[in-house]
Amino acid sequence: MNVLVVNGGRSSLYFVQSLAASGHDVSFLSHDRSDCELFATTYDKPAICGDALDVSILKRSLNHATDLVVAIGDCEAENYTICTLAKKMFHVKKTIALVRNPKNIPFFLHNDIDRCFCAADLLASVTDQEAVEDNLRKFFPPENHNLVVKEIQLQPKSNVANKELWEIPLPPQSLIACVLRDGRGVIPQGNTRFLAGDRLIVLVMKNHMEETVTLLNG
Repeated sequence: MNVLVVNGGRSSLYFVQSLAASGHDVSFLSHDRSDCELFATTYDKPAICGDALDVSILKRSLNHATDLVVAIGDCEAENYTICTLAKKMFHVKKTIALVRNPKNIPFFLHNDIDRCFCAADLLASVTDQEAVEDNLRKFFPPENHNLVVKEIQLQPKSNVANKELWEIPLPPQSLIACVLRDGRGVIPQGNTRFLAGDRLIVLVMKNHMEETVTLLNG
């Protein structure tokens, strides 16, 4: 996948490193020259220095078949605008934006930004998820190392949003054990309808994990 990271700053280098290690072709655009020089030195690849809100500069950064634009600057309004320009003007398939205020996430998603992430929400969800997973693991024998407890939050464009459980072709050896919605947990039945924003607690064998995640939120 061809990925353009915009205004990531030095803190984004670990993120870029992870993308590159997974085989993605990563390019970099930033208004900060020192960040561009650091990227170019670290990855021996050119980085474009300039204002991503300048359409001509953004276009130059997208001169190859970019599949994903990730806007992770400090200003969420700029992140939103960059993603919107990339998608509407240059037909980039997917966009991801960093959002500082979690209350703004519905606005971003409603306006065709594919994914949003918020540092505050990430920290809270990781803590909450680990607590849920740790409690569930108590019910499984310790020798069953291949069984994974995974929390998946359904995005508005999820494949299974607004579908009932019986309509979802879950991979073998996978199970939706619980649905967390509005602060309550529900054990799903065949006619349980899943909604965007639902947090699904999934039990799945490791070799079916990627298939299950793709099905539920691809």
